[in-house]
Amino acid sequence: MGSGSYRLRVLDVPAGILPPGRGSRTPSAGQQRRRREGGRSGVAAAQEAAAAGARVILAESRPTLAAGLPDLPELTVLTRTTVTGYYDHGYVVAVERRTDHLGDRAPAHLSRQRLWHIRAGRIVLATGALERPILFEDNDRPGVMLAGAAAAYPARYGVLPGRRAVVFGCHDGALQAALDLHDSGVALAAVLDARPGPSALHARFHIRGIEVLPGHAVFGVGLLPCRRTPDRSGS
Repeated sequence: MGSGSYRLRVLDVPAGILPPGRGSRTPSAGQQRRRREGGRSGVAAAQEAAAAGARVILAESRPTLAAGLPDLPELTVLTRTTVTGYYDHGYVVAVERRTDHLGDRAPAHLSRQRLWHIRAGRIVLATGALERPILFEDNDRPGVMLAGAAAAYPARYGVLPGRRAVVFGCHDGALQAALDLHDSGVALAAVLDARPGPSALHARFHIRGIEVLPGHAVFGVGLLPCRRTPDRSGS
């Protein structure tokens, strides 16, 4: 998050006590919009600065990073950490959620959260992009979700969102999500790209024998008629 010299003050927050949520801006350095854990741009910036000898703190709101980092002496990685305030003169406040995710299994000797007060010489904001849904008829039906969210189910929780999927998007992130779903065992009934031109990722689908339909869009979803299976009595 910060490079160059920095000063910091750390406060441990005991279990059951929440830090006050102050500050109108909530940037998170290294954070993602993409469907993968952590942001690649923030990780790359932190690694480059630390390799050059700068003292660096990388704050990531998610549990893991998008890419591995080498063991650099001047690099501090804070996962499950959100920057809650970015003020004048490089002053940053961050909340690290140390044991919130552990629940009753949290060690008694560890504080629930830690409040970081950081004074950085330089700050890099790599908040990523936010995936937005494309509107079409009945897009609020169960089973209709963002491509990034669908791909996160197997990657993060080991659960398939379904066995067959139609992936529709207008950016390479949706295509990458389709590839990730296919790698996880989800059959792709169709891949629709609203952009009229080809993408570099289309070739990866062709290798797998999956057709990508450029210039196509979803206009609505519906329910297929269900065939009732007779029970043992024949009714």
